[in-house]
Amino acid sequence: MAWLPVDELKNLLMQLGLLNIPESCPDCGTGAGHPHEQGCDVERCSACGRQRLSCGCAGRHDKFFARWTGFWPGHLECLALGLVSRWDPDAPNVVPADSLCRLPEVDLNRFIAEGWPTLFWIKPGCQGNDHDTSTH
Repeated sequence: MAWLPVDELKNLLMQLGLLNIPESCPDCGTGAGHPHEQGCDVERCSACGRQRLSCGCAGRHDKFFARWTGFWPGHLECLALGLVSRWDPDAPNVVPADSLCRLPEVDLNRFIAEGWPTLFWIKPGCQGNDHDTSTH
């Protein structure tokens, strides 16, 4: 497979609707590059990878490692790993056509099922909780 220049890749991802302009966190409103506000339900824990709001890793979480990127947790990681899929309609069970049938989307389910949150969301040396990220 041939390499694409970064700008071409960015333009292609934007045309496919896979890459948007970074936005503020949809829950706490913090801007890209900044730590989430206390009680944000989007923030991931840097010690266990689970939802920070309910993980119980007091004292081990690094808010700056888990800062908001401007994209939903796992979205950019899926793009980097090539975890992109498209919903295929089931011919015997026809449903109304929509963008899910035509446009690809990141596969967050596969990202979690394959254990990628451990690599991307847990700060090295910060582990210490026995929680399984695949169920949260």
